[in-house]
Amino acid sequence: MYLRTGGPGAHRLFNLTLSIRMTPRSLSAISLLFIYLFGSIAYAAPADDRPTRIRIGALMPLTGEFAMPASAFREGIELALEHVNATGGINGQRLEVLIEDTRSDPKTIASIASKFVHLDKVIAAITTSYPETEIGGGIFQAAKIPSLALWDSSPQIDSMGDYVFAIGPWTPSDAEVSAGFAIKQLKSRKAVVLNTVEHWSELVADLFEKEFSEHGGSVVGRFKHNPGESDFRTILSRVRALNPEVIYAPLASDVLAFHKQRRDAGIVIPVISSGIISDEHVRQGGVILEGVFQSQIADPSRTETQELARLYKSKFGRDLSMAWYVATGFDSVNLYASALRKVGASSERIKDYLYSIQDFPGAAQSITISPGGSSPYLVNMFKIENGTFKRVM
Repeated sequence: MYLRTGGPGAHRLFNLTLSIRMTPRSLSAISLLFIYLFGSIAYAAPADDRPTRIRIGALMPLTGEFAMPASAFREGIELALEHVNATGGINGQRLEVLIEDTRSDPKTIASIASKFVHLDKVIAAITTSYPETEIGGGIFQAAKIPSLALWDSSPQIDSMGDYVFAIGPWTPSDAEVSAGFAIKQLKSRKAVVLNTVEHWSELVADLFEKEFSEHGGSVVGRFKHNPGESDFRTILSRVRALNPEVIYAPLASDVLAFHKQRRDAGIVIPVISSGIISDEHVRQGGVILEGVFQSQIADPSRTETQELARLYKSKFGRDLSMAWYVATGFDSVNLYASALRKVGASSERIKDYLYSIQDFPGAAQSITISPGGSSPYLVNMFKIENGTFKRVM
């Protein structure tokens, strides 16, 4: 799920100046910052009442449209946390991750983030979706507490502040790889783009349209769908009338409903997605996802991912599903644990340590943090064949 995203991070969200352009989005973000700045008194705790355990706060949409990936992130966090504490914790101290459900609601995100800062005294934070990174990350930035976004990386996330980090897929790479594959491998010149009305989905769709056009293609139709609206029949009828050669559909929700209705409508041209379709979708959807292409980081054949699968089955008693999400949650805790063991429980020193990360052996990917705060690794192209993801580029 376009949260997601070093050098470009010259403009920092909370380095406000009189020249800032006041858009509805920025006004909303600033109003939520005021919740943090002026509502903090409600969460104040005595200076000598700090918890003895080292605490990290995690913001996750555990209910609603994004509950399935959020739950997978949580499982990865729990798996890593168990391993860290079983091997001595943080120099003898127990590590604790406080996970709270944001319900993808901006006010709830701001309230929980402020609670983490003022009441729970977290030393670091984890965010998942883009709204949690924008709102919660902004509150953590103001408090000088590092936060780590899991869902994606992008120049937009890089610009949020020097305490805001991201280890998800580099969003521009999804668009570049998908557009290049459509042009060069599929030999397509006419595309239709369908995205969800959601930040990441809209961003990656915009970037695909730009890349596809710059490489000689033409986007003959662009359609948008609201999360939770699972009837795609009208859109599909309009798609058929445009006679495209490829569909780019980085849907953030209702994935199975779209692909079932697409097959029912007899639309058999190539479809490309980016990062959203998981092995759990494939398991649930069966044949309806056969032949779909997807740009993604996750590679089930990676040694570290296979080792994670073994640990996962040992803890949860079932085979690993939604591997990339579990792996990224797992990596976030291990990154923080590595930092805490080496530089201690100081938010500033943890921030500085994260910028020094080079080739950290993550379960999802090898992680190197750029000067902007992201881990901007390029994605690869996979095809769903016989219920598995097979790399094709």
